[in-house]
Amino acid sequence: MTELEQITELCRELPADARRQVLALLRTLREQHGLDPPETGGQRAPQPGVLEQVGFVGSLDAEPSLSEQYKEVISETLTAKHDHR
Repeated sequence: MTELEQITELCRELPADARRQVLALLRTLREQHGLDPPETGGQRAPQPGVLEQVGFVGSLDAEPSLSEQYKEVISETLTAKHDHR
C-alpha cells in the first residue's frame, strides 16, 4: 500500500471534524513548501467553524500599548469594579 493510500485509508476512519483538521494541516504544509502561493498576501478568511475548532476566544479593539500595560489596565478595571471590598 502506498503512502497516499495509507493516508486516504486513515482519513476515512476519522470523524468529519478530524478530517477537516487534516485538510487544514495539508493546506498549511502546501503553503510552507511553496506549492500553494497565498491568494491575498498570505491572509485568508477563516472557514466557518475553524475559529471554534482552534479554541479562538475573541478579539477586541484596544490601545496599541495594551500588550505592555495590561497589568495596570486589569488592576484599574478590577479596582473600579470591586472597590467596595
